[in-house]
Amino acid sequence: MLAGGKTPPDFAAAASVPATPGSRALADLNGLPMIRYVLRALQTASTIGRVIVVAPPGSPEHPETDLRVEADRDFSGNIAAGLEHCKNAEFVLIVTADLPFLTPEAVDAFVQEGLSRGADCSYAGIPKEACDARFPGMKRTYLHTRAGSFTGGNVVLQRVSAFARQADMVREAYLRRKNPAFLARLIGPGNLVKFFLRRLTQQDLEESVSRLLGVRCALILTRYAELGTDIDKPDDIALARQLLQNR
Repeated sequence: MLAGGKTPPDFAAAASVPATPGSRALADLNGLPMIRYVLRALQTASTIGRVIVVAPPGSPEHPETDLRVEADRDFSGNIAAGLEHCKNAEFVLIVTADLPFLTPEAVDAFVQEGLSRGADCSYAGIPKEACDARFPGMKRTYLHTRAGSFTGGNVVLQRVSAFARQADMVREAYLRRKNPAFLARLIGPGNLVKFFLRRLTQQDLEESVSRLLGVRCALILTRYAELGTDIDKPDDIALARQLLQNR
């Protein structure tokens, strides 16, 4: 699990945490740090053998964690630091610490589907209607395709031995994830036209990402909206507290 990243002052104030790296994972959600909800789901999932948290120096320990690794690198480097402790595993599930609605059922369904595809890197796509039905009021960014509108998940099933080939591009993609020109290059000019015409297909996306990363990638379409409902804006916090209280 990745528990680093910046904590903007407005988010920190709403979450009752300091505006320091990694504090976002500790956002107070009804008396429990947000990361604990995620850890409990992972510890209960039948497909997860060990939970490793990559967090900044000085981050608190949590009872649901099997190992904590210090996160003092960039995004790609922190993933690599965690994978250093997973050399005996063929696959790992990379998860961010801001998914408080995560459930063991969602984890197991995604992992099992990813393993059945046999790809080096499997990522989640969630239909808009599933997000709206499960988490009304939560705002997400959607990609419009021929099959419908989808948002990306915050989980990746990664083959450990393949990550070294992806590391440089993962680093660039994270740094430039909000750059329209880079995103256009990411999917390619042909797919960009399909995107505007809403003719983009699942196969188009899989082939583009596989070509870019240099490994075989699979897009797992799932109705488990909790795989992609992250808490990263101040307005999300109050709504998350309410939804968790109702649950």
